[in-house]
Amino acid sequence: MRLAAVAEDKMALRAENIFSLFPPETISGILAVEGPILRRLADHRAGYWAIRRFTHGGLGRLGIRLARVTGLLDGRRPVELSLSLLRYFFAPYLEEERVEPQEAVFYLNRCPYGWRSGEDAALCDAVMELERQLATGIGATLIIEETIPRGAPKCRFRLTQR
Repeated sequence: MRLAAVAEDKMALRAENIFSLFPPETISGILAVEGPILRRLADHRAGYWAIRRFTHGGLGRLGIRLARVTGLLDGRRPVELSLSLLRYFFAPYLEEERVEPQEAVFYLNRCPYGWRSGEDAALCDAVMELERQLATGIGATLIIEETIPRGAPKCRFRLTQR
């Protein structure tokens, strides 16, 4: 039992170190600025292609490597890890519908990127591919069931352990 407590303490310390580099207000600020920039890029064929390459390519793999190198994945279930990160970064607008060890259903009641209209739907899909890759990399599957740009009042997600 003592060994489990030591492992949990190490895990909390690793997470705390990572979170100190990325406070929630910094992430919110980055996403709020990033949304309009991505929208402008997506207006051009080359810009949209670059967004898809960026989100479908190296950024997702880089995030997974960072989580593995820092030990963030050690001893944590994928759904538990994902929810702890979501709670940290998106607490003001995260709503949890159902949370179980193998599955969670949750909402974001506003888009972190500020997207609201149907013209942002394809861009939203492209950027959400990064989130799907991150989930896959930690052993989960992220299903995006509804999004604000596609007309829903809030975005609805289902996260399941693979």
